[in-house]
Amino acid sequence: MTTQPVAFGQFGRTLAFAERALTATLREHLAERETEPETWYALQLIATRGPGLAREALSADLEGSRTLDADSTRELLARLEAEGLIRGDATLDLTAQGEALHRSLRD
Repeated sequence: MTTQPVAFGQFGRTLAFAERALTATLREHLAERETEPETWYALQLIATRGPGLAREALSADLEGSRTLDADSTRELLARLEAEGLIRGDATLDLTAQGEALHRSLRD
């Protein structure tokens, strides 16, 4: 049996604290803009992996998150389409409004 170096445990704790701090900061930033984290995540994925991101690939990524499953992912994408932020069927793109929102959230 191999003993792991102490530094591995320290790194893991440090990484966990950093993730918690960054997540809190992101959630605060999004709350100030009245945007749900799931909306940001979907827009970010489309913006960085598109144009023409396959709906199936996006859905699989979203369903792999902590807060979404297949049903809530379908609801999220339907809402984003209804709000005029994304468009497409088999492949998805940001609309001009979606691009503007994504850009404003990055700032």
